[in-house]
Amino acid sequence: MKAAAYNTHGKVYIAGQSRDVLGYPAGGMTEDYAYGDLGVKLSMLIELRDTGDFGFLLPASEIIPTAEELVAMFIEVSKALSK
Repeated sequence: MKAAAYNTHGKVYIAGQSRDVLGYPAGGMTEDYAYGDLGVKLSMLIELRDTGDFGFLLPASEIIPTAEELVAMFIEVSKALSK
């Protein structure tokens, strides 16, 4: 997934536990609900492009590149899951 995002627009995404990547524990997120309550074997959180400058409101110029990176990431996940 990291390589797919990077190959799309050169944006580096960090992979790891959400507490390590975000720098703080953030319980009660969707990944916790999916794993704990729904029994999903693998759950993930994708922290998008912003590095703290815009909060949860990306500027318009970041929306399309973010979507393109996500599509590339999900294509890679679907390839891995189909094996």
